Amino acid sequence: MIGQNFKMILDVEEINKIQEYFKARMEDRPAPDRHETVMVNKNGNQIYVEAILSNIKNAVPRCFMWVVYNLVYRR
Repeated sequence: MIGQNFKMILDVEEINKIQEYFKARMEDRPAPDRHETVMVNKNGNQIYVEAILSNIKNAVPRCFMWVVYNLVYRR
């Protein structure tokens, strides 16, 4: 999903929380690097995930890598 709006894959109730985390990162304020959230697939079904974020250093414009694990498969 390079260059696409992350809101389109998030559950509606999670958008504000994730948007605040993103805004904090862009302003160099603390934000969790790891958190649980809810995404939606192309059919609109909810997927509970753990997201791990990291800053891609020296990227212009500023970029983040988001690795997502489906909680169903977490051991």
